[in-house]
Amino acid sequence: MKNIALFSLVMLFVISGCSPVLNQAEPTLTPIPTITNTPTLTPIPTITNTPTLTPTATRTPLPAISPLVEQLTPGQVVMHPFTENNPYVFYSYFPRSAVREKNIVVGVWPHGGNMFNNDYEYHKDQAKNTISWLKDYSEKYKIPLVVVAIPRVEQLYVHTIHPGTFSTTNEMLSRPDLKLIDAVWNQYIPSIKEAGFVTNDKVLMMGMSSPGIFTHRFAILHPELIQAAWECAEAAAPLPASEMNGTQLDYPIGIRNLETLTGKAFDLETYLKIPQMICVGENDNKENNDPTNSEIFPGWHWQYIKTNFGKTNPERVKFFYDYLVSIGTPAEFRLYKGVGHEITDEMMNDAFQFLVSHSQP
Repeated sequence: MKNIALFSLVMLFVISGCSPVLNQAEPTLTPIPTITNTPTLTPIPTITNTPTLTPTATRTPLPAISPLVEQLTPGQVVMHPFTENNPYVFYSYFPRSAVREKNIVVGVWPHGGNMFNNDYEYHKDQAKNTISWLKDYSEKYKIPLVVVAIPRVEQLYVHTIHPGTFSTTNEMLSRPDLKLIDAVWNQYIPSIKEAGFVTNDKVLMMGMSSPGIFTHRFAILHPELIQAAWECAEAAAPLPASEMNGTQLDYPIGIRNLETLTGKAFDLETYLKIPQMICVGENDNKENNDPTNSEIFPGWHWQYIKTNFGKTNPERVKFFYDYLVSIGTPAEFRLYKGVGHEITDEMMNDAFQFLVSHSQP
């Protein structure tokens, strides 16, 4: 009976899902130990000397151009109309490159049309065309320019200051040298001074062919007004002399009768101080471009020049240069190889460089 009772008790525990109590201690899970020295990420150090971009320097603004300078309309060709006292129109160009200069010397190109034309409008157009291509050199060399529209008519070769211009009663054809003086010294130079520039009362005068003849003769007539002169492909007269080898030299091959014509004696001392560049193209020999002709040298003068100064234009121009040097004039000479009766960029750069080098009083 005892055995049956014990068996029954065991079965009861099995059926009820209970396990008998064992005397061993129930095992426990060992907790994961805490790592007290866990490594940490080292923070990226702050760069205290981080290079920074250097700020662009602030450019000091250029001072504003004064209204008086603006009145010269820098960078534009300006037409100056005829006045009550002067029937000639002239054109000016004030370079933008010179608006902040202090000292200014004016350049003058005495222009006329390259053909005879009784219509003055033609000569105005030719003068405007001339200053339009000269303005690039004006900008480059900071020289304001004036181009005076001087007529060339069938009756008289005015823009060579022909001897007939001293006696004609036609105001349009009379004394172009005095009309140029009015345009430059009575009108344009005062406007330069009014704008605040310091300017010499002498000018840099230049010209090729007939404008070169004008430049040459103007320097003879008014040497006190010329700072320096560039004369290219022009007739080799007048000489600053009253006679040569026993022959009396009247204007326009010399200056013997100059006081009678103008009322003013020739000033040799002042003339000898003018730096001059004399130039000509090697091939400037065409008869139709010969500046030594009866239109420019009336009577026997033209034949005398060809006989005594040289048979070709380059020979005569070189003769003129040699004569100037012989009497003490500070002159230079250029012969341009392969060049005819024309203007080249090389010539113009030589001209402006020469004039600029002599632009200081």
